[in-house]
Amino acid sequence: MTNNERGRKSPFSDTKRTQFILLVSIYLLMAAYAFSNTMLGPLMGKMINDYRLDLSKGALPVTFQSIGGLLAIIFGGILADIYKKPNIIILGFLLYSFGLLAVGSAPAYPLLLMSFFVIGISRMVDTVLNAYISDLFPEKRSKYLSLLHTFFGIGAFSGPLFVRVITDVDGTWNRPYRFLAFGCLALLLFFILCIPKSTTQMRHEVKQVTDKSSFKEILTSKYIWLLCLIMFLYSGHQNGVSVWLPMYMETGLNASPALSSTGLSIFWLGIIAGRLGASFLPENFQGKKLIGIGSFIGGILLGMGIILKNPILLIVFSGFAGFLTGAIIPMIVAMACDRHSKNSGTASSMIFISGTLASMLFPPSIGKIAEAFSFQIAMSLTFIPLILILFVTLFLADS
Repeated sequence: MTNNERGRKSPFSDTKRTQFILLVSIYLLMAAYAFSNTMLGPLMGKMINDYRLDLSKGALPVTFQSIGGLLAIIFGGILADIYKKPNIIILGFLLYSFGLLAVGSAPAYPLLLMSFFVIGISRMVDTVLNAYISDLFPEKRSKYLSLLHTFFGIGAFSGPLFVRVITDVDGTWNRPYRFLAFGCLALLLFFILCIPKSTTQMRHEVKQVTDKSSFKEILTSKYIWLLCLIMFLYSGHQNGVSVWLPMYMETGLNASPALSSTGLSIFWLGIIAGRLGASFLPENFQGKKLIGIGSFIGGILLGMGIILKNPILLIVFSGFAGFLTGAIIPMIVAMACDRHSKNSGTASSMIFISGTLASMLFPPSIGKIAEAFSFQIAMSLTFIPLILILFVTLFLADS
């Protein structure tokens, strides 16, 4: 080996290094994005009191956020198959940070709803990050998507804890949103600094290979629509728990605010463990049975926790339900992208549109049922969808 050969850097090692740095920045963005998904739940009681709202109107911020998210996913996923995904991620995260700052400024209620609408538009970040990871690691898509959603779980788990720390110092309900906005801007800068090196050295790995002729095939695919139904049911469960579990424990089970926030964190800790475990499954692992059986058992356990009306048991069973179902989203996204790899943005968009529709419908429905009947009956919408997923997977196996 000559001196020139010794001094020359290995292109392979450089690529791996920049790929790893880019991956870290992507995972940190996903974790920061997930924070706000669970922050509103522990703050719901204070927000409702401050604005003097009833339960159904208290869920309107979630509805407006979901409407914005629906628009973002429809256009963001299609644009991700046409334009550079990093540029769409930057735009979405800027909107996310702006929306957080707007909520943190304590506006009048109509402006608050518009602020959550802007946060919803940033949902394109979630969709495009999934498609971007699918493009970066086509041969290990399931593994890296599971890790991506593990970091989403870490952010969602940290959200209630973050809220508790900030509100213990400053009782203002919306102050955590302002602090999160500043942190997000710093992470966005880190991601931007990672892009030039990565796009230069990894150009051969990330290519826009959109097949426009397959759009119709995706829209008419029974397989994709069944995955969308699973996403709808699971997202209804997850959003229902994230928005209403803390308040249900406080008002229905007389639990302390600290214990109620802990319950939501344990739920997301279970999801983290489930997604992390899924990242170690082999690439050829058939996830249909795991999705169906895990959802069914998770739904039964969560239902038992709600029916028994014991806060400690509810926390424990929520954690197990989170663990058994935590891998559903990365699994079905990977299944959709595997089936339509040339249109990963559109395929993942259809999945996330279904989830957004569920987040628009389930939290307000739980609030209305709680007002009309009881909070315990309303919380049945958090575990019945999990039980139904088992029956959907039976048709998925035949498609």
